[in-house]
Amino acid sequence: VFLNANQRYLEVFPEKNLTAPVDQLNEAQRAQRRELFSRFRRGEPIQYAFSTTPKGSKEPVYLNELAECVDWEGDDPIYLSIFTDVTEIKKQNELLEKKNKELSYLAYTDPVTQGMNRARFGMVAEKAIL
Repeated sequence: VFLNANQRYLEVFPEKNLTAPVDQLNEAQRAQRRELFSRFRRGEPIQYAFSTTPKGSKEPVYLNELAECVDWEGDDPIYLSIFTDVTEIKKQNELLEKKNKELSYLAYTDPVTQGMNRARFGMVAEKAIL
């Protein structure tokens, strides 16, 4: 049963039901969700990350789901799921990785020859000797 969600969730999953997130997952993400199913059925807490592309959008949205069993109805667990949009964090981490690669290139590359600079040559030579 779907109770409520914030505006961002409704933008990503406008159908307002619990199957909407699963319907928008790719096959690898569905396989991950199937692996978690037995844990869901046992009422265990679940936390996992996934991405989806909302209908009408070209940009993926990255989400973390935290699900906690809050009650039981017969043999069926009742979960409270919290979806956190981590898209901006993911983008910032990707940008950070790109900039770190650029810095590494600049730190160890000679600007004239585009080969190893003195610092990088010293590191490689020391490693080869040891």
